[in-house]
Amino acid sequence: VIDLLRSVIGLLRSVIGLLRGVIGLLRSVIGLLRSVIGLLRGVIGLLKSVIGLLRSVIGLLRSVIGLLKSVIGQLRSVIGLLRGVIDLLRSVIDLLRSVIGLLRSVIGLLRGVIDLLRSVIGLLRSVIGLLKSVIGQLRSVIGLLRSVIGLLRGVIECDGLT
Repeated sequence: VIDLLRSVIGLLRSVIGLLRGVIGLLRSVIGLLRSVIGLLRGVIGLLKSVIGLLRSVIGLLRSVIGLLKSVIGQLRSVIGLLRGVIDLLRSVIDLLRSVIGLLRSVIGLLRGVIDLLRSVIGLLRSVIGLLKSVIGQLRSVIGLLRSVIGLLRGVIECDGLT
């Protein structure tokens, strides 16, 4: 009976050790989830920046449209004022250069968002792997607890307590 009780105590110590491992894994999962939340906040911030840049591009495009309308009006009303038209065209070219620069910035930000999303996906895969490991550890703990219960039943039956 003493050997059986020692075995039960040894099994209980093993269960406690496994539970400590499970708790450690859960802490790691929580840390990874916090990292994922931080990355998602970063993605949201980048998306807000992209939206702001897109609004700027739309504003610039409206300015370009307004300038083009002005150019057309100038050409219809005063053909002799070519210098004015050339100046307006230069302004349009400068605005288009600005639009192209902004579009390049938007593309760069979108690439950053894509990279962040890839990182988030990688972290989520890590979290899933850790959760699978935790489930496996919990299954081991349950198996050990079942063994302990079976041993306790055997001890009770050996003592004639049933």
